Amino acid sequence: MSALSDADRALPSWLHSPWQQIQDNAARGRLGHALMLTGPEGVGKHLLAQAIRELALCGEHAVPACGICRSCVVARAGNHADDHEVLRPADKKTISVEQIRELIGKLDLSPSYGNRKIGLIAPAETMTTAAANALLKTLEEPPGDALLILVSHSTRALPATVLSRCQRIECAAPSYPEGRAWLTDALGSAEGDVCLSLAGGAPFQAEKYYNQGVESIYSSVIEDVSRLRLGRADVISVASGWTDEHLDVRLRTLYSMIRQLALEALDLEGELAHKTDLQSLRQGRGEIKLSALLGYQDAVLRARARLDSPLNQQLMIEALLAPWAEGLNSQGLEYQHQ
Repeated sequence: MSALSDADRALPSWLHSPWQQIQDNAARGRLGHALMLTGPEGVGKHLLAQAIRELALCGEHAVPACGICRSCVVARAGNHADDHEVLRPADKKTISVEQIRELIGKLDLSPSYGNRKIGLIAPAETMTTAAANALLKTLEEPPGDALLILVSHSTRALPATVLSRCQRIECAAPSYPEGRAWLTDALGSAEGDVCLSLAGGAPFQAEKYYNQGVESIYSSVIEDVSRLRLGRADVISVASGWTDEHLDVRLRTLYSMIRQLALEALDLEGELAHKTDLQSLRQGRGEIKLSALLGYQDAVLRARARLDSPLNQQLMIEALLAPWAEGLNSQGLEYQHQ
């Protein structure tokens, strides 16, 4: 086995397999003209994309990139004239057709360094319909020296016409022990289990959550739901406190909390079995049935899917919290399924 390259050392261990796949394809001249990096947000897809960009731009056509040619040096400095990216603006929900057309115009030009041109689009699923359609012609008839790299957290939101024209590279989350070991090293402490669970096992997202103080939000959600269940709070007042920038984290907490209760009902343990005290949720109005827990999981998922919709968030949250004030009975949840 060859020694690890600089890119290998920069990438977390769970990305070594897709990275090796890409290097093997490049060595055989089969890198292609369009790659789709897929997987959960926060697993390091942008790090992998950067390694691919450096590989494709290497003036020596080395696999992995030589790191010393002029093109490699400029690429690593972050100002390569042939390396272009289209990102969703921080104040927007979508990537516009104008952004894609500007990228296509740059890819149609000759390379400055005589090798390849790169176009990164992320998150690809946020392209408008017009933007995706504008990209199609380039995907169908790409300039011979261009490589498109699309990064997607959710390919379900992408048109099949775009997906079918890209070579898909799966970037899965690591196993829980592997992700926890990485997070412990990154944080310099053994904390972060709650954040890792809320991030769905995606370590980089968990690190971001930890630095944002998300663990305190997690605790507040459990407290709010417990007070509703015990009849010590009303739905409207609790819901009004949830309509902030942390709503997605609160809904992730609800889902994680329900999952833990469901696992316990099945005499199983989850990742947070020894980290979360849910005793207050087991008290209150009646026993929580497993069927109700599973039904409520679906309700939380539907609410998360509506976060970017124009629906009234206050009313949506009230509807989601109401079952707790009513004892989380299965009849109420069956009603929500209708």
